Amino acid sequence: MVELSSEEESALRELVDAHERGERAGSVIDRRIAESLTRKGPDGRLSISCRDVRALYDGLVEKGLVDAYVLPRSAEYTYEDLTSAGRCYFKDKATREAREEELRDEQFHRDMKVATISAVMGGVFGLLTGTFGGALGELIAREAIPAALKLFGL
Repeated sequence: MVELSSEEESALRELVDAHERGERAGSVIDRRIAESLTRKGPDGRLSISCRDVRALYDGLVEKGLVDAYVLPRSAEYTYEDLTSAGRCYFKDKATREAREEELRDEQFHRDMKVATISAVMGGVFGLLTGTFGGALGELIAREAIPAALKLFGL
């Protein structure tokens, strides 16, 4: 799945919404380009250039989300409609994010099980070591040390 900037996602969302209303993406894009030619800022200058708008939609074409072609002797795309990847982008993204969340939850639960088992086993071994450690130390002091001293002739 391709990564999109927030601006590209907004543009694609607009195209997907238009497609769901039965409008061609190419018509929406052409309208946005025409609007960019007439949109003026407070200083009377164009607020966004046609080149910037074209670059935005060209990026969607290059990422395989919008279908377009270049006419002979032309350097610009003629935009058609959304590709299957473009129409399904948001559904696929939601599915992917839900799956990633599910995997994170599974990993969390596995980690919690391992931590719980480790804590219980550590407690059990600590208890066993404490209980039998004292008895083992006493046995060594009473039996093994005198036997070793006798063995070495001390």
